[in-house]
Amino acid sequence: MITCAVIPAAGLGTRLRPLTATTPKELLPLGASHAQGDAGALPAIAGALLEAQAAGIERVAVVISPRKEALRAWLESGPFGALEIHIALQPEPLGVLDAVARGLALLNDPEAFAVLYPDYLHLPDQRALSQLALHAPEGDAVVFGLTEVTEASAARSGLTARAITAPLAGPLRRIVALEATGALEPGAVHTTFAELRGPCYAAALDRTLHGASPRDGVHLEVLGELARRGLLFGVMLDGDILDLGVMAGYEDAARRFEAGAARWRADPRESS
Repeated sequence: MITCAVIPAAGLGTRLRPLTATTPKELLPLGASHAQGDAGALPAIAGALLEAQAAGIERVAVVISPRKEALRAWLESGPFGALEIHIALQPEPLGVLDAVARGLALLNDPEAFAVLYPDYLHLPDQRALSQLALHAPEGDAVVFGLTEVTEASAARSGLTARAITAPLAGPLRRIVALEATGALEPGAVHTTFAELRGPCYAAALDRTLHGASPRDGVHLEVLGELARRGLLFGVMLDGDILDLGVMAGYEDAARRFEAGAARWRADPRESS
């Protein structure tokens, strides 16, 4: 059972300007009453924390930039029930691979872990990571959440990798290849915000980097190697995946985020 997760949250949020000119995108408000400053709204990062809680994650490393003191203050305001929050700093924009490495170091480098991206929100109940854990194959593997693109979701989502898959049992699929794309095509299957990484990922990354510093460009290379070795899988997720990293996606999520908000407001310590 995976008990640790990393949440990369050091990005600049440029696609959400001017909203992020003074507020980190992870603190942009969600919920029916989502006006800035509304005490009843929840910050966007709450969705990722609810995902972690629901999946039985015990320790989370949130990686932030030094310019996100407001985010640090909110994370330190806890408590978040049994969820243990650690904060790692990424001193400059060095990419997601570097952020994940910093988060793992803070968690004492677990062999297997989850990665959650606060740009994404799973509706209706923030349990996509739980679905990955439920359907993941036994043994060492990397498992992504997958979603089928619709015309509506394509209009309010940023780009992710296209997954070429082969069906297995239930919602589980073997990922044969991942492709970088320039547009979202309705009917295509794409990766989402949630992933589980077994020890095979770190081993493949080490072989690819040859001692060099982590850089985002090698991520697809590593996943390609794992796909060729039969170690890359995906789970087709129920519900909707909303992309908070683009304006249309954030505005949609801000209106629709109610199930998780209701659980959190009832008692954040028991929201899992």
